[in-house]
Amino acid sequence: MLALFRCSMIMALALFAFGTHSAFAAYVTDFSVNARTKSELHTLTAHAYNTGVSVQAGQTLSVTVDPNSRWSIRTQSSGWRITADGVGDPVDITGDMGTGSFKLGTLVGYILGNDGTTNTGYLGIGTAGLDWAATFDGILYMVCWDTYYSDNFHSLDTTISVTPIPGAVWLLGAGLVGLIGLRRKTA
Repeated sequence: MLALFRCSMIMALALFAFGTHSAFAAYVTDFSVNARTKSELHTLTAHAYNTGVSVQAGQTLSVTVDPNSRWSIRTQSSGWRITADGVGDPVDITGDMGTGSFKLGTLVGYILGNDGTTNTGYLGIGTAGLDWAATFDGILYMVCWDTYYSDNFHSLDTTISVTPIPGAVWLLGAGLVGLIGLRRKTA
C-alpha cells in the first residue's frame, strides 16, 4: 500500500511540474516575422514582434529560420533582399534591452521576463537559428536589426519550438515504472 502511495505521489508531482505544457510533444509554431512592424517609432522595442511564444525556466527555446526567405531593408521595390544574417558591417544599436552589434537586417530576438524587467538582452538569431535554455519565465520577441524602420518590407519565415521541462518527464517516467513494478509485485 505504501508503494502505491509513493507511485501516486510521484505521478502527482510530475503532473504538477508539467503545468499547462505537454511532456511528450514540443510546442511548435510557424509564422512570418515582418521587417516592419507596429508604429513608426525608431526604437527596437517599438518594432519588436511579440511572437506570443512563452517559455518557462528549465525549458529550451529553439528558433529556426528558412534560409531561402528574404526581407528588404531598403525600399520595397529596389531594396536589398537579404537573409536573416543581415548585410554589411555590424552596427551598434542601443535599445530598451541593452546594446548590441549585428549586421543591418539581422533577425534578432530577446526574451522579456513575465515581470516586465528581466531580459536576455539582444540575441542574434540569423539563419543559424537560436537555442536558448531558459533561466526565467518570459515571452519571445523578434525584430529586424536596423536603425530606420520605415523603409523595411517583406518577412522571414520562422519556426519556433519549446521543449518540455526534462525533470517533469523523469518524474512521470519514474511514477509509471513504479506502478508497473507494483502491479507485478502484487500479481
